[in-house]
Amino acid sequence: MNIIKRFITFAIILFIVQGLWMGLELCFYGEIQPRIVDNVVGLILAISLFYNLKAWLILSTLRSRRKRTNADCNKKISGFAPAKER
Repeated sequence: MNIIKRFITFAIILFIVQGLWMGLELCFYGEIQPRIVDNVVGLILAISLFYNLKAWLILSTLRSRRKRTNADCNKKISGFAPAKER
């Protein structure tokens, strides 16, 4: 199931990159010009975006878990009270 999720995520990213690329070609050239270089650059960009998105999601999940764990630990410590302003 995990491989299917990854494939679908990559396909969505690839379609977004392809759509933006074709839209920019229409703006700049007035037509879509199919070239091998565009395909290679678009594929490299999509792979980079996929792995960066994956890393960002993992890091954000770990950070939120760490914050929850720290907050839970502070509540469980007996006699813990935040310092009051004088």
